[in-house]
Amino acid sequence: MAKFLVGLNRDIANIVKLQYYVKVMDMVHMAIKVERQLMQKGNQPNLSYLFYQQVESRD
Repeated sequence: MAKFLVGLNRDIANIVKLQYYVKVMDMVHMAIKVERQLMQKGNQPNLSYLFYQQVESRD
């Protein structure tokens, strides 16, 4: 999970790491939610889909 957080945009990681996660997929879903919220404000590029694909392929 730490490797995933390091790969995230700093703004997204700061929000995501405030929560407790048991599964990596829960963290991925939260990162996607946060990213979408930030995108609505016009702040971030859409990169979480690539992370999601990488995590999905490992399961």
